[in-house]
Amino acid sequence: MPSETFFVEYETSSNIFEINRNIKNLINKKKIDILIVTSFYFINPKLLNSIQGKVFRVKIDGDDLALFNVYSKYYCNLYDLNITNTPDICEKFKKLGANSFVYASPAVNNFTSKNEFFSEKQEIDVSFIGLLRNERNNKINFLKKNNINIKVYGDNSHTKFLSQNNYFETIKNSKINLNFCSLTHNPEDIFSKKEEINKLKNIPGRIFEILSCKSFLLTENNSSLEYFFEPGKDFEVFNNNDELLDKIKFYLSNKNARDKISKNGFNTFLKKYEYKSYMPKFIDTISSFEDKKIENKLEKCPKIVRKFFTKKYISLRSFFDVDFYFQFHQCFDFSLLTKKIFKKLFKI
Repeated sequence: MPSETFFVEYETSSNIFEINRNIKNLINKKKIDILIVTSFYFINPKLLNSIQGKVFRVKIDGDDLALFNVYSKYYCNLYDLNITNTPDICEKFKKLGANSFVYASPAVNNFTSKNEFFSEKQEIDVSFIGLLRNERNNKINFLKKNNINIKVYGDNSHTKFLSQNNYFETIKNSKINLNFCSLTHNPEDIFSKKEEINKLKNIPGRIFEILSCKSFLLTENNSSLEYFFEPGKDFEVFNNNDELLDKIKFYLSNKNARDKISKNGFNTFLKKYEYKSYMPKFIDTISSFEDKKIENKLEKCPKIVRKFFTKKYISLRSFFDVDFYFQFHQCFDFSLLTKKIFKKLFKI
């Protein structure tokens, strides 16, 4: 176990060059042995390459499915270990010569004796907590047109945003908790097509959170679900709108069937994914890769990756940072940058 832990916090609006300088300085000054990056971000490829063999480089990312072509495919060999939440992506990493394993989204036990589960208090028929984008919005509208009493939360621009306490109380207070595995990414941001995005199905952490509340989950089907749970036993799944509607009607009218599945899902969660039982195994798995460090030559950043970085992270203020000019040719795209500048200056 590490004797000390240090953090470099960042968000989308952060100065990426300053963040990279902070990471580099911290590694050098504190003699860092392990670097863990917990989300996709622009980490200078030269920086990652320069610490190769000296620092155990780990990336944990739940967006690999959406960002595989524009980010993860290139970056996977800049890390000694890629921890992803999708079995298919894990296999793709391995085929590229990278180390990888699949992680779950552990949670604490959010069901307590103070909130009696099998009470009649569940006042919400169907709830969905999350962003209303892409195919999700179409399915919600379909349910409303078919007179399903559904409450939607979590999107600041359309619905009420819930605090953490209200989030879990809403889950417990819902007879049916709806989940979608479809992605919410804007296709233009990742240089993809809407049709391609709609085909991709991820594993949201919300699945584990709902089961941690001993609550009933009805989720969009996804072949990766079987890696973690037993669909039909731990929760119910739907494959299309008609099946979604039919299962909502059935389970709203069959409390005993609903409660049986909720109990099964909760028991599986406690056994495999409750925080205290899951995290020691998770840490041990990470440790098992420490002597399997990857050594590769630094490859040129592909054009699609440079475009992604330019679109997501470069703004006019980037021009005032000297590191932008040192990294521009390797990491960013001139043509897209020019378009961004003209669009910003002339509001085209």
